[in-house]
Amino acid sequence: MNDWSISIPCYYRSQVTPISSQVLWNEAKLCQEVKDPFSVGYVVYIFNAYYPCEDEIKNMFHFTHPMEKLDKNMYKKLTFISKNNALLHGFAGFFETQLYNKVWLSIKPDTHTPDMRSWFPMYFPINKPVNVEKGSKVSVCMWRLTKSYKVWYEWSLSVESQDSSECTYESDIHNTNGEHYWIGSM
Repeated sequence: MNDWSISIPCYYRSQVTPISSQVLWNEAKLCQEVKDPFSVGYVVYIFNAYYPCEDEIKNMFHFTHPMEKLDKNMYKKLTFISKNNALLHGFAGFFETQLYNKVWLSIKPDTHTPDMRSWFPMYFPINKPVNVEKGSKVSVCMWRLTKSYKVWYEWSLSVESQDSSECTYESDIHNTNGEHYWIGSM
């Protein structure tokens, strides 16, 4: 890219939060287009869901363009505190992007761009819903991995008791090696 070039978007970041939605989980379970429907991220309009960590949405990955980092593999673990007892079905993914200067677009609930209906959140299911108690620590692990021809995400979720004395749940790692879902790369 030339020094005088402008990259649009110039910045974007993804965010996640645990989600309770029997509707989304059931829809994923019924998906017959893939071998393991719980190892696919779904672009969805989230309307029938509960966020047990309330308004706690945390940043996962961010990208600045032009990208200087050649290794685009990333890993992050985020921990949330459940504000209520709930049945977790996975987590929701949102993003915000800076197109140029002060022009931003967002699908994050608290900063959602008004009247924007062309981008939707992602739902990352877990293969077995888990009950969490108020005060439990819910951790989301996500990997962004690449090979020469593809990019994919892997994820897992774990729950610890309020005092961190025991891990009460640990999901499998979903979409290992991009086996069920990946995006072609250039």
